[in-house]
Amino acid sequence: TLLNASKAAPASHAGQRVVTELASMDADSRRWPSDTEFMAGLLDANLYNNVYRARLRALLTGLENHLRTEKTEDQSPLSVRNGLQVEHLLPQRWQEHWPVDFNDHGAVAARQDAVHRLGNLTLLTQKLNGSISHGAWSKKAGEIGKHALLLLTTSSVFGTPPNLDQTLASTWKDGWDEERILARSVYLASEAVAAWPRPDAR
Repeated sequence: TLLNASKAAPASHAGQRVVTELASMDADSRRWPSDTEFMAGLLDANLYNNVYRARLRALLTGLENHLRTEKTEDQSPLSVRNGLQVEHLLPQRWQEHWPVDFNDHGAVAARQDAVHRLGNLTLLTQKLNGSISHGAWSKKAGEIGKHALLLLTTSSVFGTPPNLDQTLASTWKDGWDEERILARSVYLASEAVAAWPRPDAR
């Protein structure tokens, strides 16, 4: 359907014709979600497990490209074939180096709830990822900060995302925890909606 629609349009309008066709589809498997639905999906606590790794890597790569501006040194688009891996900043096996009071079931649940959220994910090289994967934040932060170049990481993990309350903004770089993960999730989800808003069907 999309190929036929794009072929029928003048070459200069083929891209817009594809967007229009996608926006007009209403079958569950083809429907372009509303911005609200997209935002809700991105803020799902189990995002990492709900999305195929290749798609998640494409999402994070797309966010990196969206965050780059004319002020960014390297403005060439990042490719999904870059070999980067999705990394959990707060590791999936956090119990050893990221302890909480294990008698506090609420604290344990909140910690586990944060692990697979969008705000806890970034892209790293395989070598860097493998060397720090389950380490303590002091080690991870030092190594990632030393090697990371992507705005996905530098602007919202080591840099402070916009629109935070003053208390969190002033202490943002002091650690990595559930509150920061949720705030970064909201920031990245908002950027994703800005990058890929649902157009009105025509």
